[in-house]
Amino acid sequence: MTQGLSIWSRVVLAQLNDFRTIRQESSHILDASFKYIEEVKVKIKDVSWKRQGKAVETLLKLELLFLLEDQNGNMKLMNQESSLRDRVPFSEFDADLDLLENDKMIGFNGEIRDLSWQVDINDLQVKMLFTLEYLLIATREQVVRLSEQSGTLPESRDLNEKIDELKNEIARSQNEKQNLQHQLLLYEKDISSLKRGIRKAENRNSLLDKESKQYQEMLAQLQFAICEQKRQQNHCEQEPYYEVDPGYKVLPQLQEQESNSELSLGKRVKRLFMNSI
Repeated sequence: MTQGLSIWSRVVLAQLNDFRTIRQESSHILDASFKYIEEVKVKIKDVSWKRQGKAVETLLKLELLFLLEDQNGNMKLMNQESSLRDRVPFSEFDADLDLLENDKMIGFNGEIRDLSWQVDINDLQVKMLFTLEYLLIATREQVVRLSEQSGTLPESRDLNEKIDELKNEIARSQNEKQNLQHQLLLYEKDISSLKRGIRKAENRNSLLDKESKQYQEMLAQLQFAICEQKRQQNHCEQEPYYEVDPGYKVLPQLQEQESNSELSLGKRVKRLFMNSI
C-alpha cells in the first residue's frame, strides 16, 4: 500500500492567456538645464501585485540613473525615481475568479518578460515612455497530497540562496554605477582637451587676423602712393608747351623736379616696408 504525503503549497488557479503589454509616460524635472542625455539606466527596486475588488493592481517601483551633459559640455550623474501601475480585471484570466472573490487565501504573482523605455529631454524636463510586458498568475495556498509514486518533492529556495541573489544584484548595480562614473571622467577629460584646442585655434586666428589687417593697410598705402605718382605724371604731361629763349635753361629744372618726385616716392615705399617689419 502506497503511503500518502501531504504538504502545504501554493497552487495555480488561473493566469492571463498571454503576456500583457502596457505603455506609460513619466516626466522628471531637473535641477539645472541640460541639452543631452548620454546614457540612462533603469532598475526595478520593487514589484508587487495586490487584489483590489475584482481586479489586480500591478505596481513597479523604478530607480532611474541619468548621465547628462549641460550647456557647457560638463557631464553629471542624476538619480530619479518613478513607478508604473496597471489594473487587470478578473475577467481577463483564463478561469473564473469571480466565484473566489471572498477567498482570502488567493494571492497573485507575476513574471516580467521585458521592460524597455524611450527618453526625450527638453531643457529642465526629461520625458520617458516605458513599455512593460508581464504575465499574471492567481494562486492559493492549500494542502496538496502526494504519493511516493508521484516522484520527488519540488525543490524550494532557502533563505541563504535568496540573500545571495540580492547580494549579487547589489554588486551588479554598484559595478554599473562605477562604470558610469569612470565614463563620466573620460568625457570630462575629452571635453577639457577639446576646449584647450579651441582656445589655441582662436589665438592663432586672432594673430592671423592682425597680420592680415597690417598687410591690407600696407597694400592700401602702396596703392595710394602709386596713384599719387600717376596723378603727378599725368599733371606734368598736361602742362602747356611754351617756346622759350634757347639760352634759358629749363631742362635742368624739370629734371630736378622729376628727380625730387621719384625720390619722395622711393622714401614713401621704403618707410611703408620698414613699418611693416
